[in-house]
Amino acid sequence: VFYSIEMDRSISEAEKGVQVQGLNSAIANAKSTIETAANADEIDIALTDGQSDIKKQHKTGIDLYSQKANALRLIDGIVAKVYKAVENDNSLSTDERDIQKEDIDSSVVEARNEIEIATSADEIEVAVTTGETSINSQYHTGIDLYTQKQTAKRQINKTASDVEWSISNDNTLVDAEKNRQKDNTKKAEDSAISAIELAKNADELRYSVDKNRANLKKQHQMNVDLDIQKQNAKDKIDEVAVSVKNNINIDDSLTSTEKTAQKRKVDKVAVETKSCIESGTSAQSIFEENEKGLKQLKETHQSNAFSLTDQKPNAKDLINRIAIKIKDDIDKDVTLTDEQKFAQRQDVDKDVVESRNNIDAAEDAQKVVNEREKGIKRIIDAHQTNIIALTDQKQNAMDFIDQVKVEVKSVIDEDETLKNFEKSDQKNRVDADALNAKNDINL
Repeated sequence: VFYSIEMDRSISEAEKGVQVQGLNSAIANAKSTIETAANADEIDIALTDGQSDIKKQHKTGIDLYSQKANALRLIDGIVAKVYKAVENDNSLSTDERDIQKEDIDSSVVEARNEIEIATSADEIEVAVTTGETSINSQYHTGIDLYTQKQTAKRQINKTASDVEWSISNDNTLVDAEKNRQKDNTKKAEDSAISAIELAKNADELRYSVDKNRANLKKQHQMNVDLDIQKQNAKDKIDEVAVSVKNNINIDDSLTSTEKTAQKRKVDKVAVETKSCIESGTSAQSIFEENEKGLKQLKETHQSNAFSLTDQKPNAKDLINRIAIKIKDDIDKDVTLTDEQKFAQRQDVDKDVVESRNNIDAAEDAQKVVNEREKGIKRIIDAHQTNIIALTDQKQNAMDFIDQVKVEVKSVIDEDETLKNFEKSDQKNRVDADALNAKNDINL
């Protein structure tokens, strides 16, 4: 019986130990009963009962095939339980679940193989125990969701901080654009934190972190490089300079001199501004120099305070004032005769009318100025002082009186119809008239 127990592969070593212990107890009982037998009959009965009891101690287990089937079912039950634990663990992400389930599957295959090749109940039991341990060990619960959320928030905060730093140090952006992007970053950060709080499991949390970190990084949008910005700014300066100069050219309130001066100033401002833009070290400095230059360029064009419509009456008023002065000068010009004065005054009036008409017909300020200046010159030139001074004119007049006096007195002397006293009387009157005439001339 002992041998059959030892050689029985359907029972485990522990069970063998139990059965051997039972066997030893049956042997001891049988021997004790035999020792206490009082006669041969009792000995026979003790021997028969002892043998029967000893044989009963070997209890064969179920066959190995059935044990293996039971072991495999046990493994399947363990797998199902661990699978369920993995699936219901919201601290694990889908990727982590898949990895753990793959590891479980590997442990299951290994355990089933060990069960299949087992040659005894002990080996089956060891295979089951080892398989169960291996399967259970593949399930590792994740960090609790609260801790994961706190870590996720720190990741979001760090990403937002990095993005804000990169925006602040981006020299391709102007200050206003930097502020706009940083505001958007802050909004994206707040939205990400809210999404993290709402996550129900590790998957939602992981997805929220990845999605919102990507969104945060998108908030920093670099502008084109500084060289391109500089060229664009200088091109804009050139474009506006051309436009301003064109506006100056067509401004009918400006004279040619004023237009030339303003256009030269436009060129000067454009050159200075483009130089400052080229020296810019950031988008903000380029933007500020560009804006300042554009403002200066536009302010360079200054229309006359008086419109062309106002300039024409002003020019005609000046013509009238000059004409009045010149006509007064003509009237006071003692070198001119009344006839000469009258003729010159008529010339002045004619020039006034012609100048006023030309001013009215002028199409711009320069033509108004040209016609005004031309008219003023003609009016001034209309007054022509006699080239002979008044003193010389008086002397010439008196010389002429003397000449006439001599001629008249000669005629009297030669007149045979007159007596001597008549001739003398007439010549005396001639002298008197000559004297009176000279006195009048001197006056």
